[in-house]
Amino acid sequence: MSHKAQSPDTWDSIAGKYDGLWPDQSLADPSVRAAWKRLYAEVLPERPLEVLDAGCGTGSLALALAELGHRVTGIDFSPAMIEQAQAKNAKFGKQVSFSVQDAVSPNFPPRSFDLVTCRQVLWALPDRGAALSNWENLLRPNGWMVLIEGLFASGNGMSETELLAALPDSMEHVLTRDLSNNDALWGRPLEDHRYLFVARRRTEKSVSTI
Repeated sequence: MSHKAQSPDTWDSIAGKYDGLWPDQSLADPSVRAAWKRLYAEVLPERPLEVLDAGCGTGSLALALAELGHRVTGIDFSPAMIEQAQAKNAKFGKQVSFSVQDAVSPNFPPRSFDLVTCRQVLWALPDRGAALSNWENLLRPNGWMVLIEGLFASGNGMSETELLAALPDSMEHVLTRDLSNNDALWGRPLEDHRYLFVARRRTEKSVSTI
């Protein structure tokens, strides 16, 4: 992984054009946006959740989750990305709280969230294990992690095996779903592998399925 991928400057430099790169980044296409909302609705409880979107980029997914009725906080280490997210947020009624923070070490009290989600960012973080441990510390009892990752045609990414190896013992793997052939999510056919990974914080009465 390039050190440039770990620098806010790299992401600041592309923030203005980021949403135009692929349909799944802007979620501007109603059918693509609906597909992402449907995916999350299928795997999460129906009740409103306190959600952290770690590495939220321009805020597209965070706003879509807010439309599902969740109370969402989005963080990213790129100030320019957060500026883009805040502009969208203002346009759509200030539904989400966005701030500049490091996704590896979010600055919130323990047990602040019911769900931590991260879409195609974990692979690029300098310490994946530390990030997952820190996110687990933010989860309430029976809290969820919903992660979107993959192995990309560029050679970047992380496999499910790598993700499982980095997952804290306090988290229970619940579900993996192959998303590679779900063109509705991406707005196009893919040349690489993407997957949904769901884990739940273990308790004495841990639930093994959704």
